[in-house]
Amino acid sequence: MDSLPTTSDSADLLSVHASVSDFNTQVDEELTTPAEVLKEMTEVWVNECAAPKLLPHRFDLMECLVDQVEQMESNIAMHTDTKQLKCAIHRMELHRIRYIINHYLRTRLEKIEKNPLPILREHEKRLQQRAELLDEKELAFAQKFAESRMKLFKSAFLANIPESMQKLPVNVPKLSEHRVFIEVEKDGVEDVNIPDMTDPNGEKILTLEKNTKHFLPFESIQHHLENRDVKLM
Repeated sequence: MDSLPTTSDSADLLSVHASVSDFNTQVDEELTTPAEVLKEMTEVWVNECAAPKLLPHRFDLMECLVDQVEQMESNIAMHTDTKQLKCAIHRMELHRIRYIINHYLRTRLEKIEKNPLPILREHEKRLQQRAELLDEKELAFAQKFAESRMKLFKSAFLANIPESMQKLPVNVPKLSEHRVFIEVEKDGVEDVNIPDMTDPNGEKILTLEKNTKHFLPFESIQHHLENRDVKLM
């Protein structure tokens, strides 16, 4: 995997060309500068890559970053001397930012293709809590992919067996079997219960202190991850 853009290069590069007021109208009020948007998007990307399941989308960040990158590319293209070293460095950093965005999208699509039905069910369940899992385009893709796969199965073998047996089991991944590395980002994070490896039926309480790192079951920290109390590594 390519290395991440450095804070001193990519973040400052965004800050030079982008308007803070434009960002304030598109993303969270907490993110007041383009540098913060890039930092947040990088963290979202790492979380998605490291998580064993699909996380709630952050297309608000991604689309905002894409708009600013396109504007910056236009500014570079209008430069009188595009062969200058600084232009080459700027283009290199823009390519690295685009890599983060593109790999984030590919990772999410791979997870959808692997198991669309549980993802669609979770998305519907989250809508009742006013929390989306999928973007509108991702939702359309997941529905179409699931329908196409079912048509393929029917034409390949389901049509040749009794109708009462023409059902496929939905494989729901067991998140309890997945462990992830995390880093605690905030003070006062709620303690978590983790399995006691010495007792199959026992649990232990772990205190999550700021800046500490842990290797824990994903199920134990999932809600902390979505609340941005921790990040994956």
